Amino acid sequence: MKKIAFFSTSLPDLTQGGTGITNYLICEYLIKNNFYIEGFFRTNKKFLSESNQISLDKLKTLGVKINIIDDGDYYEESFLSKFKFGYEYLKKIYHVNFLKGYLKKIDLNFDGYICYDLGWILALSSTNIKNCIGILNDPIHQRIKFGSNLTFNLKDNFNYFRGVFLGNKNIIKKINREIKKDFKIFSFSKHHAEEYTLKGLKCNVFPYSSEYISKDKIKQSFDIENKIKILHVGDLRTSVGRSFIKFFKDEIELILSRLKFEFEFNFVGKHEKKIFSNYKNIKLNFHGFQNNIEKYYKQNDLYFVISNYPVGTRTRVITSQSFGLPCITDLNAKKGIPLLENNKNCFLLDKKKKLDEIFHKIINEKDLLKKVSINARNYWEQNHNPMKNIQKLINMLDI
Repeated sequence: MKKIAFFSTSLPDLTQGGTGITNYLICEYLIKNNFYIEGFFRTNKKFLSESNQISLDKLKTLGVKINIIDDGDYYEESFLSKFKFGYEYLKKIYHVNFLKGYLKKIDLNFDGYICYDLGWILALSSTNIKNCIGILNDPIHQRIKFGSNLTFNLKDNFNYFRGVFLGNKNIIKKINREIKKDFKIFSFSKHHAEEYTLKGLKCNVFPYSSEYISKDKIKQSFDIENKIKILHVGDLRTSVGRSFIKFFKDEIELILSRLKFEFEFNFVGKHEKKIFSNYKNIKLNFHGFQNNIEKYYKQNDLYFVISNYPVGTRTRVITSQSFGLPCITDLNAKKGIPLLENNKNCFLLDKKKKLDEIFHKIINEKDLLKKVSINARNYWEQNHNPMKNIQKLINMLDI
């Protein structure tokens, strides 16, 4: 039996988002295809205590050996470390020195290595291992640039600018020099792979995968004669969730109130407080966190993922497509999923004021949702099916 080591951050968790889903799918596929798989996951006690353990327990039952590395929020906390800049700051963020120390304590005797995290990639590059595939996280400088709100706080501004500086071409070239030349390096997002390559770190694209959804679970019928049911999945307590609620109250609600049609919104995920609509044709339901959300994809007619955050790949868009549930999403989603096509496999929102045009089209073209549903599922089958993609990953290992 071939032995594969898988290194990542966070935990395997189908309810946790991009990294959690990727961690779970890779481990599950490998163990079910007769590989010995040992997972190494960097996290901390706080994250562990707040995490859903169902996916992790299932992998253990299947026979995956799980190692959880508590980094203790390790940041080399000396006075000088607080002012590290450039490549040294990047190593600090990704806990590289801590991970190098951990790797010295374990037996790295595997036939192949898969790594989803820049910190692990840099740490493993200091060992004598070979036959490694490395998948880069979404660039930290892009996450800081688009995910931060600048304030008048001097400390926050300092951290912001040194974080954005991590996208400097010289730092990317330094990363390239540190990574072993026989490592195969990938990104899930085409726009990030192109940026890394342009700045000196050769990076190819590897297709992202979401959980496999069998055909019997696909949305089949769309009866919108009287009402359109709209699904939103996600934690509404996050900055992205709060921005969506603000957008809903400021613009979506007003736009839909002018249409002579009924709309029912179903919010699945944790939330701070329920909100209510001021309009008779709009109803809001809050279902809270759910371990199993499959039924909601069949019960609704549309899926909303409206976020103009242009970093990474929108997991929820791909998940909706796997269920054949038509999705309205921001045009920025095309940066991470370039093959999205408006009115074909999704609905792309270019400017927020065009939301009414999308709904007019859906209401007046009765077969449009069914057409988009079929195309979305076919697109997912061809591009984001884990049964195909993870096998491609294995094929790139010399085993």
